[in-house]
Amino acid sequence: MLRLGFTESTLLYLYFLENILKIHPNNGLFYELQRNMLNWLLSTSGYYDKTIPGTNMNFNTLDIKKSETYHTYFRKLINIIRQSNYQVLLWFHEMPEKTLSYKNKFNDFFMNKIISYFDSDVQKIFHTFIENKKLLVINNLGKLFKQQVDNGNIYKIFIDFPKIETFNYFENGYSFVNNGPDKNLLETANKNIEKIDSLKIDCNAVVISAGAYSILYAEYFIKKNIPVFILGGDLAFYFGIKIKRHYRDHSYFFKNLTQEQKNLFLSVPKSMIPPNADKVESGCYW
Repeated sequence: MLRLGFTESTLLYLYFLENILKIHPNNGLFYELQRNMLNWLLSTSGYYDKTIPGTNMNFNTLDIKKSETYHTYFRKLINIIRQSNYQVLLWFHEMPEKTLSYKNKFNDFFMNKIISYFDSDVQKIFHTFIENKKLLVINNLGKLFKQQVDNGNIYKIFIDFPKIETFNYFENGYSFVNNGPDKNLLETANKNIEKIDSLKIDCNAVVISAGAYSILYAEYFIKKNIPVFILGGDLAFYFGIKIKRHYRDHSYFFKNLTQEQKNLFLSVPKSMIPPNADKVESGCYW
């Protein structure tokens, strides 16, 4: 299952309208939404392209839409969805009603693989996916996830958490605010894939939560016929890690847990929080 975040979900739909249907709505709300989402993409998701000038949440939309990286990225995303057998969880809100009128064509184009994030019990599906697997997790908090599995806390927090045969993780690194170690995220993803390949990790299931990089890593594993599950920030909660997004912004995540269970959650140590974390949704992922 491939779960895309709000930014990628919305931009995929808008990209479909402009570049597949060749529709250019004469609608100020459409372009305002697109401008906002493209700024979120370059500022918070890990997506970066050093040919695009600008600062945090202040990038030129036209520069982004003309760039080779932008088109390569979204064409990859489209091809992965169309060519794979995966269902895709999308979610977006505040979409102009007229813009959403093309949703049926969007679903038809993707062969009805698109389902609503809010209509799914994602945690239950996740547990089924990882059960008895040789698991590889791609996420920068993977060390903490493994700690919760190895010390047994995760089985006390979630009594239905499944047994895992083996647990390995790969830390993707960070590239926020349109900045990273290479020219763009495509180059960085390729280098990280080479690193993963060189590690020869024995796995038969991969969970990926790496922002804009997620779909690029998924492509690699899908080609190797290794099942993939893409998630967003909720993955931290599923492994018993307490991040601001949950305890500060969405406290309902904890409503069915006892105080004893809540006490078993790990906080992210300062040493694992990137220097510019406050620029990413006020540090909600740590």
